[in-house]
Amino acid sequence: MVDKMSVYVGFSKVDLMDVMPEKRRCEMPLSGRGFYLAQAEKCSFFFTADLMDLDLLTVKTLENALAEVLPENTQIHILSTHNHGGDDSEKLNMELFCRLAAGCAGDAVAAARPAKVRTAVGGIDEKLAYMRRLFVPEVEGSFTCFYGIGSGGSGDAVSFAENAVKALE
Repeated sequence: MVDKMSVYVGFSKVDLMDVMPEKRRCEMPLSGRGFYLAQAEKCSFFFTADLMDLDLLTVKTLENALAEVLPENTQIHILSTHNHGGDDSEKLNMELFCRLAAGCAGDAVAAARPAKVRTAVGGIDEKLAYMRRLFVPEVEGSFTCFYGIGSGGSGDAVSFAENAVKALE
């Protein structure tokens, strides 16, 4: 019997080395990690790929593959790390990538167990926060943008965003 008040979590991991182009072999291992979170009918799945800047088409393709194996109405979140070894993301073997991501999702759901949550606090001082990627609708993708630590300490990204938009012109 499933307790509707309980929070269920499941984790999984998958090797992504084989989704890279044949000529591009990485020295650092590339992996994907899954995190499934559910309570009653509310479910979320987070998939983090050890790759650089995924474009919108890649994200949508992964979302569709994940939706096929996850419970109905699961919120799906696709994230990427900043692993420079995975910087050929526009040339990925998408069929294999989707199959591995879907397997990772299925494993996380199967591994889900009741979790005990006492308290959780997140966040850091605004002056220490930074953002690495911005979504740009006009190019249907993202670009890497660093600000925060090391940028004069203001934490203000306006000048970085303005320069990035100018670069698109």
